[in-house]
Amino acid sequence: MSSTGLVGSSIIRESQKNQQLSSYHNNHIYAISRTAGRYKSVPGVSYVQADALEPNTLRKSFDSNPNVVHTVGTLIEQSKYGSNGTYERMNRDTVVNVANIMASKYDGIHRRCLVYFSAGNAPPRYLLNERYIQSKREAEELLLGNKEFKEKIRLVVLRPGTTFEQ
Repeated sequence: MSSTGLVGSSIIRESQKNQQLSSYHNNHIYAISRTAGRYKSVPGVSYVQADALEPNTLRKSFDSNPNVVHTVGTLIEQSKYGSNGTYERMNRDTVVNVANIMASKYDGIHRRCLVYFSAGNAPPRYLLNERYIQSKREAEELLLGNKEFKEKIRLVVLRPGTTFEQ
């Protein structure tokens, strides 16, 4: 998810480097993004244009893609997307939409894995709106507190940290 952002594009770069390793498992990545149409697919990576705020655009990609690394999010609200550019929509609602689709694809045997990139902390309030970290924590609560998600999805929440100096 969000293959064109900072974290998603880094994951793709690393996967490309690791293809040369004998231990690489030759997994194919479906790099989903609203702007994926601008990118050319390469061996091991197919760019797919979709929007995590419009679940119907994601459904087909999830037919053959059992696991998701969700990196959609924003540090600063994106006014160019209107109400879809808020912290709550980008940092919370996108991952809940993805989890709902993944749960709907559960076959009763094989649980899919969803890795959610949250945040360990947030910059001080004078640098960043506190709704940033609040929306990340809300997403975690919705994922981990949902009984259906627990039964049908293996959930992993990563909280990478950032050091802020004053």
